[in-house]
Amino acid sequence: MRQPGSLRSRSHLVRLMTAYRATASLAPDPGGGWRSSYLDPYREFFIRPVTRKGDLTIPQLATELLAGE
Repeated sequence: MRQPGSLRSRSHLVRLMTAYRATASLAPDPGGGWRSSYLDPYREFFIRPVTRKGDLTIPQLATELLAGE
């Protein structure tokens, strides 16, 4: 049975030691931050009908988007 916090794989150990050698720390990398979405380039395309009509369901939004083409 594995102990909590035990190493799970050889690749994990390699990554851990590489990070330790680079930073002299075993602290986790800072998380968070903005990650771009695949839909970011189309943000205005999706937001425009909602701002015009108010709260829309997904089927209503789809109808609006198809009618706008």
